[in-house]
Amino acid sequence: MCNRKAACSIGGRLCLVGDLLKSLATLLSQVNQEWPSRNKASDGLIGDAAHQATKSEHNPNSAGVVTAMDITHDPANGADMNRLAEALTTSGDTRVWYVIFNRRIWEAGKWKPYNGANPHDKHLHISVNQSPYSYDDPSSWSIIRQGDSDMPSNVDRSVAGQLLTAYFTPQQLEGEAKAKGWTVEQFISSWVGTDTHAMIKALYESPQFRDKRLNADHNAKLVAESARALSHTVVLS
Repeated sequence: MCNRKAACSIGGRLCLVGDLLKSLATLLSQVNQEWPSRNKASDGLIGDAAHQATKSEHNPNSAGVVTAMDITHDPANGADMNRLAEALTTSGDTRVWYVIFNRRIWEAGKWKPYNGANPHDKHLHISVNQSPYSYDDPSSWSIIRQGDSDMPSNVDRSVAGQLLTAYFTPQQLEGEAKAKGWTVEQFISSWVGTDTHAMIKALYESPQFRDKRLNADHNAKLVAESARALSHTVVLS
């Protein structure tokens, strides 16, 4: 069963003394080990008075246990909740009931808009399934999506330049910059700090690159790597 009345020192936003499920204890431990310098300001487990007035998995269920946890979004220190959300929701782990992050909610195998009062843009929320066999399962979680470990979480100047020159012809790159009233260098620099997956997705789905990838001779390796990174299946024609 869960660890009754465990002291849960995981932040200050919620009351943090109560039941810490084995599944969530494992997830928290993995997150802290993977990103030891991460900010924990928006971490949370047990609901405060405001939560207790609402229906929330941050409140104890009928068995007296809390089945939700919040984890702070801190991409500067590696804890990018965009990536953790994707890892959790694509892992096939049946312990995941739903995940909320940055105005989106994943449940029953798909993402959809989330319109709650709290946009969850400062932390990821995970609720685990209500079965004790599920929420007290201490197995390790998949917190790094396959193919992520060798990919920087945020784009630096070098990566931005490499991606843009790979996806666009020089003429297209000049056109993109000119449309914004920038030089090519300014356009490249504007991508610095972007989440790597977000940048790849934006470029991959751009009309300019769509025209390129219809050509089977154009940089097939780049297409394949982008597809892998985004969990796409791409057929070159």
